[in-house]
Amino acid sequence: MGSSDCLACHERFYELWSTSHHGKAMQAFSGAFARTLEPMDAAIKIGGTDFIIELNGSGGVMHQSKDGGSTKTYPVLHALGGKNVFFFLVPLEKGKLQVAPIAYNVHTRTWYNSTGSMVRHFNSGAVDEALEWTDRQLTFNTACHDCHISQLRKNYNPEDDSYTTTWTESGINCEVCHGPGEAHVKAAEEAAAKGEELNDLKLIRFHEDLNSKQRDATCAPCHAKMTPLTRDFTPGELFFDHYDLISYEDPDFFPDGRDLGENYTQTGWEANPCAMSGQLECIHCHTSSGRFRFKDNPNQSCLPCHEKRVDDILSHSRHPAEANVACIHC
Repeated sequence: MGSSDCLACHERFYELWSTSHHGKAMQAFSGAFARTLEPMDAAIKIGGTDFIIELNGSGGVMHQSKDGGSTKTYPVLHALGGKNVFFFLVPLEKGKLQVAPIAYNVHTRTWYNSTGSMVRHFNSGAVDEALEWTDRQLTFNTACHDCHISQLRKNYNPEDDSYTTTWTESGINCEVCHGPGEAHVKAAEEAAAKGEELNDLKLIRFHEDLNSKQRDATCAPCHAKMTPLTRDFTPGELFFDHYDLISYEDPDFFPDGRDLGENYTQTGWEANPCAMSGQLECIHCHTSSGRFRFKDNPNQSCLPCHEKRVDDILSHSRHPAEANVACIHC
């Protein structure tokens, strides 16, 4: 299945999902997408090699050259992310999809050396050195795929170190959070044909069927720095049955628990008093499509538990009114 099978009955939610960061976690580097980016004015030199992505009517091409010598050319196939940064995928030999060494800052609309920014993305912390862009840790098939595409099968062949990776669709689709949907669609079609009400949805209802721990566990795999322990996670199961969470002893944390590297959300969430109390869960602040519910008034996200602090945020924060301090800044 794919999300398009859900569109006929769930048009409004499909519209919200398809334009969200979940729906666009990975998207094709098409001509239409390329037109949303600022063209590169000049190549970026990385370790003595020049890289530039040329935008065109059908998408983009990355050129790699060194010391005026021959140029290697790679088609840019996909864009990842988009909230703050777009990373790009180019094909290498044996089915590898590789993260390109240049990325795009969404806020400044500028291009930059992504290998330098990802020093601590995978590194053990022993040495802060940029990875060579062809390093296996930057091979999409091995590392970052699960949170950008749906129903993936890596299909790695160790005999020749090759990949025949497949997936249902780009982005995080409906079945990632609701479980397999084929039986649901079939039951809905049969009920409609008979003019009957659909009583057994044959699908996981996120709010009705899962408790708060299970709902948070559904969000956690893509928002955690962790090591997978099993091959498959199904909504309704618990996070720690499938993943080993990276904790504060990791060198990507400062000794006081602040982030030094890219640690995502889950480690801090597990240590958060609000979450530990059982009175706060992910969907209090975020919609199921990943949007922040309180964009226009962020302090409202701390209600009703912290009403006194929200009503008198100046005395709580000890910052002057002109600083425009919000709870989420801290």
